Amino acid sequence: MSSTTSRSSTPRLAGLAILGLLALVAAIAYRNYLQAHRKPSTPPSIAIQAQPLVEELRKLKQAAIDDPTDAQHRWDLVKFYERNGFAPQAMIQLDVILRMQPTDEKANLEMASLLLATNQAKIAEKAYMEITRRNPKSAEGWQGLSASYFKDKDYLPATHAAEKAYALKPDDPDNKLALAVAELNYALQFNQPEAYAQQFEQARGLLTELTKIWPTSGEVYFLLGRTLRVMRRYPDAIPVLRRARELMPTDADTVTELARSLSASGDRATARKEVEAAIAAKAVNGNLYGIYAQLLQQSAEPDSEAKTVDALEHAVALAPHDTGFRERLGSAYLRSNRIEEARKLFEQIALADPNRSYPFQQLATIYSRMGQRERSAAAATQATKMAANENQLHQIQLLSAQHPESANLHLILGDRYMDLHIPGPAKDEYTQALKIDPKSTRAKNGLARLDALKNAKLTPDGQQPPPPVAPGKP
Repeated sequence: MSSTTSRSSTPRLAGLAILGLLALVAAIAYRNYLQAHRKPSTPPSIAIQAQPLVEELRKLKQAAIDDPTDAQHRWDLVKFYERNGFAPQAMIQLDVILRMQPTDEKANLEMASLLLATNQAKIAEKAYMEITRRNPKSAEGWQGLSASYFKDKDYLPATHAAEKAYALKPDDPDNKLALAVAELNYALQFNQPEAYAQQFEQARGLLTELTKIWPTSGEVYFLLGRTLRVMRRYPDAIPVLRRARELMPTDADTVTELARSLSASGDRATARKEVEAAIAAKAVNGNLYGIYAQLLQQSAEPDSEAKTVDALEHAVALAPHDTGFRERLGSAYLRSNRIEEARKLFEQIALADPNRSYPFQQLATIYSRMGQRERSAAAATQATKMAANENQLHQIQLLSAQHPESANLHLILGDRYMDLHIPGPAKDEYTQALKIDPKSTRAKNGLARLDALKNAKLTPDGQQPPPPVAPGKP
């Protein structure tokens, strides 16, 4: 599985730093969710407008003191605090309202929404679960539950919750977006697009509808273009991504997806022009340098290898935990006869993730060129073993996609993902197995292990995990 980052490392959407560096791809869904409920205006400058604000707040507080049993006065304070960007103070007032009216759905939804916006996803999840328990027909509750799952990278339950919200209110654009983004990010965890064609197709259909509803949303066009590119529908992806670039001219990820689609369709010259223009404009991230390296390597220029190495070094510097970039850099070192640098890099990669075949394949070649025959043979043997495991995993993924009703296939995949230290997909598979067979001890034990590891903030081998990266790109 590739771990190539899907969006830039600097979050663009204020208020929802979803998964750290992740998911400008995903943040759009939950930015719109929050906007649908609060639509806050830009907080005014306190330094400039201090006196009117102080006076307004004084009056609102006095009204609440004069009539403490009137919930509307508390709502007025909530709106004031939200309008001016003071979420904690708004939550205090909501807490007062909920003490007066514990089952008030509007207040519970608003509190959960603020919990989500202030990076308290687990508490928000419990709040939304309680809302949907009391009112299973609360589309807003299911939509919020999907958002809280998503923010915690639990893409499968995020999809299930979004499906319930969409079923209750299929015409709500936010429900369409939440479901599309959850489906897309769930499928992007796996480097097997053919096994998750249904999820990609559903995301494509919903996002296509949203381009008509929100014709000036660059993010929606980006998401649709990316989905089409992953589905290998390059002629369809290119005009969509051009539209996304028009709406977001400085977005490096949009240029990256456009260049990938152009290159895959055979127009490498235009792809390279797009990338070089973005780099010249300083709109860069690891993905942009990654596609630039690919285009340079495919050119016939005399200095293409040196330029490729330089581009990949930039990509690794911008995304140091991206295994795909590091592997490509190691291979570029090897092609440039920088053997020692290639050896060190591939040994580091193999040590960090001994389940990948590619590093061992490259090490077998490197050791052979260094005259270390025994080490070369050992690396080749390990590469063969890991390649067989990868092929087996691919076959099981395809089989499970064809037979989603098989709890045993989900359990096999869950165990395999656990062994590969990929907790997100492992949790999804165990959850699916438990849904099919609620008595499955194996599924329950797998989920318990994952919870223990997550609570300890450790990966299955007992090592501290690296910073999170986005779902892999096929």
